[in-house]
Amino acid sequence: MLCASTLESTRLLLLSRSRFHPNGIGNSSGVLGHYLMDHTIGCGAGGYLTRTAGRVSDWDDNRANGIYVPRFRNLKTKRPDYIRGFGYQGGAARGMFPGHARSTRGYGVAFKRQVRERWPYYASLYTWGEMLARAENFVRINGEKKDRWGIPVLHIECRHGDNELKMMKDAVDTAQEMLHAAGVEITAVNYTPRPPGACIHEIGTARMGADPKTSVLNPWNQCWDVKNVFVTDGASFPSSGCANPTLTMMAVTARACDYILEKHRLGEI
Repeated sequence: MLCASTLESTRLLLLSRSRFHPNGIGNSSGVLGHYLMDHTIGCGAGGYLTRTAGRVSDWDDNRANGIYVPRFRNLKTKRPDYIRGFGYQGGAARGMFPGHARSTRGYGVAFKRQVRERWPYYASLYTWGEMLARAENFVRINGEKKDRWGIPVLHIECRHGDNELKMMKDAVDTAQEMLHAAGVEITAVNYTPRPPGACIHEIGTARMGADPKTSVLNPWNQCWDVKNVFVTDGASFPSSGCANPTLTMMAVTARACDYILEKHRLGEI
């Protein structure tokens, strides 16, 4: 059972070379290490609510809680410019009083009154978008650099594609539209996603599939090439979706364990 996290599981498989597996365990298809994904983050908008409650009445520092807007793109109607979709994480909060004085204009008595009577909420929506699985996003063993234990590290090549960039433009445009409708004076906008790896939701590189020629694992997380090897972390994902992958990792692991128990009972593993 290999569940060491996406990149470490893949590194172990790639390093496990022998005359039986010259390119690493599970790599007869040649796709081990390929199709790396991470969520597309960092794009969105924020600003101050113009319709607020008035003068200070309580000390609700950083309240209220966050919000989540689930995916609504490419469900019933399809976009012409990109496939898949995104969700939003965001919220509205007031910083510690009177920190907002730094961004409040004015001087003297009028300034002090403004600080007391207008303690604004900052509202924001930032997107988590699906990254498509592409063979050109990959990892391989770095033959020149080693970790502190003398084991070769991974060389990683991964970048956002045209689909992700078009999706993020729509996501930011739509975030501004919703914030404006909610009465927000927008002061921050970002269309440039953070680089892959920033979200630390890396998945793929030992993908499941129905064909041993195009995948590393079968639909039960079992290695096509070595029947008693199972990979159950994010490395097994063939696609990403736009939600946090942790619960899915747990689900496929529990599912694989049930499969192993049944196959062991039948004497097939």
